[in-house]
Amino acid sequence: GFFCNYEAGDCFDDTDEDGCEQAFGDCNFEGDLCGWSDHKRDQFDWTRHRGSTGTSSTGPKYDHTRGSPKGYYMYIEASLPRISGDKAILKSPAMSAEGQCTLNFWYTMYGNTIGDLNVHLINETGQFVIWSKSGNQGADWISASYQLPTMSKFQIMFEGVRGYSVGADIAIDDVSFSGCTLASLCPEDAFTCGGLECIHKDEQCDFINQCSDGEDEAYCGSCDFENGICGLIQSVYDDFDFTRQTGQTASKGTGPSTDHTTGSADGHYIYIESSYPQQAGDKAE
Repeated sequence: GFFCNYEAGDCFDDTDEDGCEQAFGDCNFEGDLCGWSDHKRDQFDWTRHRGSTGTSSTGPKYDHTRGSPKGYYMYIEASLPRISGDKAILKSPAMSAEGQCTLNFWYTMYGNTIGDLNVHLINETGQFVIWSKSGNQGADWISASYQLPTMSKFQIMFEGVRGYSVGADIAIDDVSFSGCTLASLCPEDAFTCGGLECIHKDEQCDFINQCSDGEDEAYCGSCDFENGICGLIQSVYDDFDFTRQTGQTASKGTGPSTDHTTGSADGHYIYIESSYPQQAGDKAE
C-alpha cells in the first residue's frame, strides 16, 4: 500500500506518512543515516544506495524495507580502488539503554568473492565481535538477531571486509533494537569518544587529548562540513568564495543534490556557484 512508503504525495496532506518515525538507534536508511556514521579509522566508507550496485552478480537489486529499487540500503562497493582486506565501518550513535536490547538487522552477502561482515559491540568493558558471517550467502535478504548483554551504554559497529575480487558487495538494511529503550548518550553539541565518553565539540581538534583514547585529536585535518568549515578560511586574494550548502545547488543541471558524508539532502558540503556575476577564469580559494 501507500502507507509509510516514504513517498510524498500519495495523500494530498501527506498524512499517509504520519507516525512512520523510527525509534532512536533504528534505521531503514530511507531518508538518511539516522545518526549512524562512517568510522574514521577504516579504508573506505559504506554507501547509501538504491537499486542494483555497480557490479553485476553481486549485491542486492532492491532494498529490504520496501522490496523495491526505489528503497535505500547501505552497502560496501568492492570495485577498484578497493583491495582484498579493506575495511569499511559504519557505527551507531553512542546510546544509553534501559532494559536488555536485541539487535535486529537484515543483510545480503551475494557474490563469488564475498569477504566478511562483522558486528562489533563497544561498551564500558571494551570492544567485542558479537556476530560474524563470511562468504557467499545467496542473493536474498537474510534476517539476523543478537541479544546484547544488559548494559547502561553501548555502541554498535558494522564492519564490511572486502573479499579478494570485485564480486564482494555486502549490504545491510532495517537495523533495529527491541526489548529496550534507547536514547542518545551524548548531547547534540558533544563529540563522542571511542570509549563512550562525551566532550564538548569545541574541545575536538584543540591539540589537547580530552578523550582517553585520543580520538578527539585524530584525523583533525579532515572536515565533513556538517558543523561549519572546521577553521578553514576564505582567501581574500581570490575573486569569490566557496559556499557551504545542503541539497541541490542553485543552478539546474550542475552540482550535487546530496552531500557525501550523509548521502542525503540534509548533509552539508562546500561548492563554487558559477552563476552571474562570476565569469570564466574567476577563482575561489
